[in-house]
Amino acid sequence: MLNQDVTVGASRVILQRRLSSGKVVPIEIDLYEMMKHPEKQIMIQPEDRIILRYTRAEAFFERFFIEGVVTGTANNITPN
Repeated sequence: MLNQDVTVGASRVILQRRLSSGKVVPIEIDLYEMMKHPEKQIMIQPEDRIILRYTRAEAFFERFFIEGVVTGTANNITPN
């Protein structure tokens, strides 16, 4: 588990960086690979845009399992 909590979290990031020419360049980052190889870390710069990318399995887990548990737990709470 990458983010060390109860959720799976996204394993990929797309960093959109605007060059001095005005062109926006996407930089794809595998978070698991970056954690294993710190030399692959990229310094975030002002005006970078960060987009989290979930795999289908990660999105499924987040959407159906975690939300189901939270919703199911919330539905079973009754005020005194």
